[in-house]
Amino acid sequence: KTEIYMKRFEEVLAAGQSAIFLMPEISLTPQIETRLKAHFGDAVAIWHSKITKKRKEAILSGLADGSIRIVAGARSALFLPVPALGLIVVDEEHDDSYKSSSRPRYHARDLAVLMGNKLSVAVMLGSATPALTSYQKFPFFRLRGQYYPSARSFSFSRGMRTGLRRGFWISSTPRCRKNASPLSLSPQEPTSNTSPATAAGRAWSARSAPWP
Repeated sequence: KTEIYMKRFEEVLAAGQSAIFLMPEISLTPQIETRLKAHFGDAVAIWHSKITKKRKEAILSGLADGSIRIVAGARSALFLPVPALGLIVVDEEHDDSYKSSSRPRYHARDLAVLMGNKLSVAVMLGSATPALTSYQKFPFFRLRGQYYPSARSFSFSRGMRTGLRRGFWISSTPRCRKNASPLSLSPQEPTSNTSPATAAGRAWSARSAPWP
């Protein structure tokens, strides 16, 4: 998805327009900021509730003079005065964080679609698990495979023996009975110094713990 977004941003900037890139606030990590700025330089600004007032003023000034062309941020980025808006991208469009829980109440995805219709701006919704409403209402294209080919690998390791007579195995495929956890601990055997209450508790744990 990200590679498609990058290509569309290139096309929008080449046409002299700007773009808004909406993401859930949890996705606004330093890694995504680094990746965007490595590709588009200082034309990118990150907007969310945690940035300082001074930084917000600098972003607004950059939008006014045209030095900032791409705004990546949470749902509030939709209300920024982005000049010559040509594209709105809503990544992880199914995420509930796009819904405002306080007044004014709105859904950023639906608001982005409304803005696209009113302003004749292209809107792109992206998700690996799209909302049923979006799946029903909008045309879609399903991506099959990854942009960079990679092979999936699995690793198995022996558990640490801290406080246990035996370790435990971690497996990628459950081998225990139905509705049981694939991660199981082997029970401890009582020693001569073990109190009756402790021994009873361990016996209960051994009975309740599913074996792989």
